Amino acid sequence: MRNLILPFILLLTFVFSCRENDIDEGLEKKTASYDVYVGGTENLQVSYWKNNQKTILQGGNNLNGIQIDVDNNDIYVLAVNIDFISNIPAWYFWKNGNKYDVAQYLNILPNTTLQMDNLRLIPKMIVNSGDIYFAGTVKVSNPASGLSTYQLCYWKNGVKTIISTQNEEMIGGFEIYNNDIYITTRKNYDPTTFSWDLVHYKNGVQLTSTNTTHQIPKGYYKTSSGIFLLEENIQNNIQSYKNVHTNTVINLPTNITQGPINSIYWNENEHFYIGSDFYYKNNTLVQINDPNGFNRIGHLLTKDQNIYMTRIKDSAVKFYINNVETMMISDISKGCFNSIYVVQN
Repeated sequence: MRNLILPFILLLTFVFSCRENDIDEGLEKKTASYDVYVGGTENLQVSYWKNNQKTILQGGNNLNGIQIDVDNNDIYVLAVNIDFISNIPAWYFWKNGNKYDVAQYLNILPNTTLQMDNLRLIPKMIVNSGDIYFAGTVKVSNPASGLSTYQLCYWKNGVKTIISTQNEEMIGGFEIYNNDIYITTRKNYDPTTFSWDLVHYKNGVQLTSTNTTHQIPKGYYKTSSGIFLLEENIQNNIQSYKNVHTNTVINLPTNITQGPINSIYWNENEHFYIGSDFYYKNNTLVQINDPNGFNRIGHLLTKDQNIYMTRIKDSAVKFYINNVETMMISDISKGCFNSIYVVQN
């Protein structure tokens, strides 16, 4: 009863993955001015870079910074423990340099064993107009009976909303759209028929439920036209998008080979499909061919037709803006650029 969330969300591991996660719009350089934030870890210290200027976060030694967000000029960084240093799962975040232990912030006992005995958290923090959101599963012990139950929850500013108490329900996506909180889960798994219900919750209330034997959730994406769930057919490994409210299915272009695609992002009318050393923008292939060998894509984000990318070669990673190198970490065994956030100023 410990495996409550995986395999239905591609969680960031407690090591330096240096892999792609996020993109946004276009490719050609614009003249507007931007603040560019990059979150990550260097020399086993959680750090962030604003316009290439590094800030080391106090209390971030031996942790991995996995996400950076900027909201109303406040800077948020989320970090996890590093598995080879401490493999008991733990999460931390900073707001403007002030560190918080997530378990304490959520008023939950910290984990004490490898099995995430008290808290299994999706390693994602959503910040929306100053409000901070987390989602995950917690164990609740009953001293009288000696038994434990599990609560699938989300938290807004530390206040818990219980979604479900069904022990085998697994979270597969967590997002906010139009100030509503969406969570998708696998529920009512039946090992005899290998079937389950793919459920969407909106603000803690079940919105839709579909029985399936092959579709698993891979995370939410949103545009001005709606919120979409990326699903993967485990029978043929084909990925598709489904509009959460209309159930309309949108298949990936047939000319894109889905096998080597590592991540997918939808933004309005621009659809990105990212491989190891290439990506498609809609149906157009863009091949990375760096003369110095930094060809393996880690993270890619675009904003107002500027392109931001981390690329890896051997044990080093570089950060590029419009294909111009701006920063480098020389030893990815001790850190990486893990998250990009861009704000027009």
